[in-house]
Amino acid sequence: MKKSFLFFAALAISGGMSFAQAPINRIAEISQEGLMNKAGVNQSGPGYIRAEVKQEKGFNTAKIDQINMHHMPGALIESKVIQTGIGNDATVKQTHNGMGMFPLTAKIYQSGNNNSASQIQGPALFSPFLGPLTAKIIQTGNDNNASQEQYGVDNKAKIIQTGNHNNATQFQTSASNLAKIYQGGNDNNADQKQYGMNLKAKIIQKGDGNTANQEQYGMFNVAYASQPGNNNLSTQIQHQFSSNNYASVLQKGNWGTAWQEQSGNWNKAEIEQGDFSYKNKAIQIQKSDGQAAFGNYVNIAKITQDGFGSNYAEQYQTNMFNVIPNEATIAQHGFMNYASQTQFGGSNLSTITQTGALNTAVVTQTPFIMP
Repeated sequence: MKKSFLFFAALAISGGMSFAQAPINRIAEISQEGLMNKAGVNQSGPGYIRAEVKQEKGFNTAKIDQINMHHMPGALIESKVIQTGIGNDATVKQTHNGMGMFPLTAKIYQSGNNNSASQIQGPALFSPFLGPLTAKIIQTGNDNNASQEQYGVDNKAKIIQTGNHNNATQFQTSASNLAKIYQGGNDNNADQKQYGMNLKAKIIQKGDGNTANQEQYGMFNVAYASQPGNNNLSTQIQHQFSSNNYASVLQKGNWGTAWQEQSGNWNKAEIEQGDFSYKNKAIQIQKSDGQAAFGNYVNIAKITQDGFGSNYAEQYQTNMFNVIPNEATIAQHGFMNYASQTQFGGSNLSTITQTGALNTAVVTQTPFIMP
């Protein structure tokens, strides 16, 4: 085993290579220096499987495919890719076709510009409860792309990008999953989509001209976006048949726009646009089509805007089954602000507080809607 490993590593240093391992060979390491190298690892078998690829200079490609096909104690899959330079590409695919819970771990580190990283974990052929899954991508530089897909239970996905003009996407299914995206720089895009139960999505963007999109299908989900900077856009949507969802947006800076939309019941949405805000816009839409089985609220929406500018806030709530506790609150501090709240159904409570000049408030309420 040791001789085979050293032989493969020596070949890898001199140029591109690709090899497949028999079930007894479960550890592979490749190190390459130079430009336009290719590294491919294909692993399958029982027990512990690990692959590591290191590439330097730039315009290199790394591809790792890992499958564990047996159910046995200690079944674990790990991979790591480290790339430096520009124009690199890293792709990792992992799954387990055995029965039961199996952990998968994938890590990609890229430093430089115009790099691409992709991680796919699952789905499992026979087990719908593949997991826990861990995926991590760290990119430093500009114009990089990162994507993660996870199909399992108790999963964690994280993307960290420092620089400008970067893109990050995350997709998760099943239950008890966590997705995080951190971007430091300007003109970055972050997109998260989750299906399932007990999901958490978080986006933090520091800089100007950034865009954050979060979409969730299911129940007991939480979406959070923070964008300190200027001219930022945040969109959060929690879909039909969702319940007990929570969405929150925090923006500090100028020219920010936040949109939150929830359908289902027992939802809560909050938007806060911070100090010295200018030309911010916040919209929240909630549609409750059923009674909460448990919990203390059906729909609650809250918007807080601070600063000296042309702020706009609008909230729309529908309660189809008259379960009473809908409420909407808008507080604006500044001038030339506009606030509108529309509530249909239930014994709704609306509160608008405005301080400053040239403010406008519009409230429309109906007592209840019969099912």
